[in-house]
Amino acid sequence: MSNAFVRTLLAAAACAAFTAPAAAADVFFAQADVQDFDHGCGGFGGGGGSSGSPISAGIRCGSGQASAVSSVGHVGVGLQVSGNSIVDGTSEYTTQVTFTGGQQGDVIPIQLNLAFAGAMGIGGSADTGYNVAVAIGPTGFTRSTSIDAGSAPSHGITNLFFSEGGEVDNQLSAFMGGVLTTGVVMVPVDIPVGINLHLFVGGFGNPGSLNDTFLNSLDFVRGRDLFTLPDGFSAEDPDAFIVDNRFLPPDGGIPEPSAWSLMIAGFGLAGATLRLRRRALAA
Repeated sequence: MSNAFVRTLLAAAACAAFTAPAAAADVFFAQADVQDFDHGCGGFGGGGGSSGSPISAGIRCGSGQASAVSSVGHVGVGLQVSGNSIVDGTSEYTTQVTFTGGQQGDVIPIQLNLAFAGAMGIGGSADTGYNVAVAIGPTGFTRSTSIDAGSAPSHGITNLFFSEGGEVDNQLSAFMGGVLTTGVVMVPVDIPVGINLHLFVGGFGNPGSLNDTFLNSLDFVRGRDLFTLPDGFSAEDPDAFIVDNRFLPPDGGIPEPSAWSLMIAGFGLAGATLRLRRRALAA
């Protein structure tokens, strides 16, 4: 097997994302697959499906494991192999957004901003790759990279670029982090427009090892405008927690990386407080 195998999977995943019809309400999809050839277990279609509420999927078999998650404004996939296995994960999130301002019938140019971070690493005889696909109405954008222990990194047809941050890849690893921004799409005002986020990650060991960390990966940006819009226009979708062109994630969402330090500090403060109380009670 070679990186052509992963490139084929990436292309198929992108086509599936762009041909999926937009739904009237939020749709969440997650699927994880493992095929282990050393232990004769697993199989494709191993776990997951579609739901009207946030969903996760996971499967572990022999030397391979895969997981995928889809929640409001977020999709993620994680994979691991230490042997002779094929693994993949797919996650999608579909919603609708209404652009306001001006008059109904107006058509305006927009761009969608997404936070994207992840890492891929391989060893032995292994190959892995990711594909990000974003659709605004019928217009699709994609970004993909695959790495192979036997050849240089490979990039598919890419028209989804980093407006901030970037990607560093070599033969055995790839690291990415920043803001992905779509090209300009013309959309109507006061008419709901479908938005689809799609993340596919796949790979194999033959035999070999791989570790792909994309579970906290592709998200609506936070703390800034979700869409780049002309002056006087905004984006709204209370069901998807988009208010005045800002994404307000529901309670219980995946924390931002910057929030982890605050959480750890909070846990430390809580522990110190409990210790002081115990000492006071003992005295």
